[in-house]
Amino acid sequence: MEIWRGVQEGLQAIVVNPSILLGKISDKRSSSSIYNYVQEKNKYYPLGTINYIDTRDAAKITLQLFQKETWNERFILNKESISYKKFLEKMAYRMGKTPPTKPLKRPFLKIALFGLWVKRLFSPSKNPLNRQTAAIAQQNFEFDNRKINQLLDFDYTELEETFCWALNEK
Repeated sequence: MEIWRGVQEGLQAIVVNPSILLGKISDKRSSSSIYNYVQEKNKYYPLGTINYIDTRDAAKITLQLFQKETWNERFILNKESISYKKFLEKMAYRMGKTPPTKPLKRPFLKIALFGLWVKRLFSPSKNPLNRQTAAIAQQNFEFDNRKINQLLDFDYTELEETFCWALNEK
């Protein structure tokens, strides 16, 4: 709201709303906690979809928007929407881990959340699953990136390449 207020007063702005940003794996950043889900060998996958973009792509797109002077516009930054099952399988394959194989159905969600809570009491866990993320992960959303695609004709990084980079394999 403050940005749009500034725009009304003459400020030039470009607003970007990225989906989940996939960056380097780090034990210290919450943004890389999605990788920990596979590293901790969890057995369950959410039934919904995930929208994501490589952090390098988000930076390049933002720079291109600035260079094109697309002032006072809002853009969704998203490569694609895929099922969590497929996303976690690709990640596990790249990490050499076993992917989650069991769907996390709604009736078992509360039990799983309680189990994770108990697990966290006895050992540290960087598992990103909590009540809010679990509810969102069960839903199917597809972020609309047509505005960026029509304006820039951007060539997005493939998911497997993002995982290689995140793991320092390149």
